Amino acid sequence: MKKKIFAALTAAVMAVTATASLQGLSVTANDDMLIPVDFSVYGTGCLDDEDIMMEDAEDNEDDLPLDRTILPTAVDLSADAAFPPIRNQGIINSCTAWATTYYTYTYMVHYAKGITSTYDNSYSPRWTYNLTNYGVDAGSSISDAFTVLRKQGALTNSEHPYTTNGNYSLDWSHDTQAMINALSTRADGKNQVQVPKTYTTSFQTNLNTIKAGLNNHTPYVVSAYVSSQWANATFKTCADSGHLGEYICVRNAEFSSTGIKTHAMTVVGYDDSIWCDVNGNGSVDTGETGAFKLANSWGTSWKNSGYVWVLYDALLGVSRINSAQDNTVTWDYTMTTTRNPVFAKSYNVNYFNYLTGVSDHVVGFVSEVTLSTSRRNQLYANAVCTNWSLTPVENNQIYPTSETTNPDPGTACSFSGTIVLNHAFSENISEHIRGYNYGVMIRDNMNDDYSISVTNCKIADSCNNTVLSYCSNVTINNASQTHYTSIDFYPGDVDYSGVLTQDDAVMILSYLSGNTVFSNVQLYLADYDYDGVVGISDVIAIQQHLANRGMDVSALSTEMQKLGL
Repeated sequence: MKKKIFAALTAAVMAVTATASLQGLSVTANDDMLIPVDFSVYGTGCLDDEDIMMEDAEDNEDDLPLDRTILPTAVDLSADAAFPPIRNQGIINSCTAWATTYYTYTYMVHYAKGITSTYDNSYSPRWTYNLTNYGVDAGSSISDAFTVLRKQGALTNSEHPYTTNGNYSLDWSHDTQAMINALSTRADGKNQVQVPKTYTTSFQTNLNTIKAGLNNHTPYVVSAYVSSQWANATFKTCADSGHLGEYICVRNAEFSSTGIKTHAMTVVGYDDSIWCDVNGNGSVDTGETGAFKLANSWGTSWKNSGYVWVLYDALLGVSRINSAQDNTVTWDYTMTTTRNPVFAKSYNVNYFNYLTGVSDHVVGFVSEVTLSTSRRNQLYANAVCTNWSLTPVENNQIYPTSETTNPDPGTACSFSGTIVLNHAFSENISEHIRGYNYGVMIRDNMNDDYSISVTNCKIADSCNNTVLSYCSNVTINNASQTHYTSIDFYPGDVDYSGVLTQDDAVMILSYLSGNTVFSNVQLYLADYDYDGVVGISDVIAIQQHLANRGMDVSALSTEMQKLGL
């Protein structure tokens, strides 16, 4: 299937190339503009992890973000109402979280749901960054951030604010309900498109794969080397009338100096009509047209109100643009820095990372673990589930979500509060409401004097109602402990008492009257007659069932009389 898609896109390349116009071009001479970047003002923080591949074992050819083979000449996702406003990460090294969570995830969720993005309702980069940095402001990886979005979703800025005024907090969220709510929408998976640094059919094909993804409302996350002055990137200005004077990056260079940093940004569009007179000869030459549009997290005063263009040619290891003085060499042969493909860093290909989609989920059971530790980086926590024979059916690592090696932080970061572990296995509630043991595995990862104190564990539902409590007041040091409790509920038992009583029917009446909110589990249990709807017929059926067994239903009868039933 993938081969067919790429073959079709190869044909599309020819069509797009043949039909793309360069009308309205104007000639403007411009010099290299190496604009200094002061990292006391602008943070970076993207850690190396280029090889992002699908987590799923099967070959998901349909996960390629494509929906057509004939592409428009320009796409701009930032023009959509779903795209969040440009903001500034400040000096915090959270660029990866901004690119993945604030820009990419916000756009994909809000576009799918038809929501207009504001800063407050956009998803919080602090949420993702703090879950992947081990309590140290030293950056995080794209793969880890995508994993957070796949396993835990994200909190909004109004729920987990990001501050840049010198009081940024590395703490995790303490809003358990918000964390549970976030589980109802999550990323499907992660993948990448690799664009080679040589100009071949594969270069053009994969370039258009990215364009097709953007046309299908899929942003991409990229990273590039930036030095303390960003002198390894050459910025010029566009010369066509449609983008006259806008900044465009036309090359990048590999640096070995200690000032080198890696910075993540979001690809939000492209325009094949853009022209930059790179060699300054006043004419449109091969390689001088077409660029991707990137959203950055350095505020609206940076470049094009927070955005910047990157010439397609900048992805190549060798430019296709000839020198204006000597057409036997490329335009940048006189540069003192070695050219490096802009999104390839020290590798041979440019990496465009993307989420394969976002989906709504039914939240069944979660485990909430209340604990304290003075060394947060030593904590590992998995949501676990077994069947009655104690055969594991789920082992979902949540804390840390990071897939990288656990670093030894220079400064300890403590945590005291409640973490939420999603039992994704319970999403199909009808099949997993009984006969399973749900719980957690907590591990202290280091042999030292710092332990993890677990105050309480409980199973909760999507409304944060306590289903069952288990495991309290244990200490874990350089060891793993697994604790779980059995789940065995039957229809009608909406108060989770383990016994069907008139109290359950009264609760259902309260729900039907609009006075009580039911969780997903309670809605399933409340459908006593299995007709797919929670209604008065369920209450009557429970009343009859209890009366037939000689049980007291006086309180229920009274409540029904009040409602005229």
